[in-house]
Amino acid sequence: MDRTLPLRICFLWHQHQPDYRTADGFFLPWVRLHATKDYRDLCDILGRFPIRHTFNLVPSMLMQLDEYEGGRTDELERLTMIRAEDLDHAQKAALARWASTVQRETMVSPLPRYEELYDALLNE
Repeated sequence: MDRTLPLRICFLWHQHQPDYRTADGFFLPWVRLHATKDYRDLCDILGRFPIRHTFNLVPSMLMQLDEYEGGRTDELERLTMIRAEDLDHAQKAALARWASTVQRETMVSPLPRYEELYDALLNE
């Protein structure tokens, strides 16, 4: 007689971000960037499958999203709102630093032109 019990699995997605708040905004953009890309995409993708999923959205992340919605910004967001021709040298350098924070293997190398620009940026 087969006494095999069904396998019960819980898919728990723990979505967290540290508190990046400062007096005048956020010092890192990761809450905004992940919320508009990874977290939303994951919910959309998993919604296509007829199984249950559990999402744990931590309070520090949700509070920061509320503050973004209320108009608070981060350094990268403020820089990207400036027209290219109006950027000074320091602002251009800051944008270049942000551009080099990506994962080379997965985000840069698959795109030859992006990799060429990335290498030029690193060699400045």
